[in-house]
Amino acid sequence: KDPKMVQPHLKKCFEGIKSVDFKDDLTIVAMTSSEKEHVIWNAPVDPKNKSIEVWMTELQVMMLATIRQQMILGIQDYYETKRT
Repeated sequence: KDPKMVQPHLKKCFEGIKSVDFKDDLTIVAMTSSEKEHVIWNAPVDPKNKSIEVWMTELQVMMLATIRQQMILGIQDYYETKRT
């Protein structure tokens, strides 16, 4: 019923994820690791009017898609950045 109630349990569900960021309308837009790394997602996850199983699966898919995209951007940047 209240998506924010899942916050204390995220560390148990997803290794390395300490918390997620909710906007005022309860959409989830970013994640923070235990090491305080903050990653903004490619697209928000909207948990409203969905069962927890559905939106937690969407959350996992968005985590993976965002990290995959960040890795691709990092690899591209590696080849484009001049080294001295």
